[in-house]
Amino acid sequence: PKTLLTANEIESTLTAMGGLDFLLLPDDPKQPRMGGPNGIIVITASTISHLQLLADSLVRQLKTRDLDKVGVIGAQLGSEGGDADDTWRVVDCENYVVHIQTEETRKAVALETLWSGTDPIF
Repeated sequence: PKTLLTANEIESTLTAMGGLDFLLLPDDPKQPRMGGPNGIIVITASTISHLQLLADSLVRQLKTRDLDKVGVIGAQLGSEGGDADDTWRVVDCENYVVHIQTEETRKAVALETLWSGTDPIF
């Protein structure tokens, strides 16, 4: 059976590696906006190399559960946003989509506002 990582396990993995300002934005099952996952998770990395470390650590956790063998995209393909100078990486854990961003990118993109439903776009 497929045992996905819980939000608490994702938070523990990323904060143990120094990730900052963990935020879980759950999807609303009555008005889903996220295309299937339970929610998105946003966390801040202090540098670009730290961002890569956090993404790699989360992918390793997925592979520890053999989730690469049961179709979990983040376990199969790793993180998305692979250029050396990227300031934003995404890991698809199936039940959560994890966005790892530098502080500057997190402020500029403001996913918290967009996905919380408080952005005027909704």
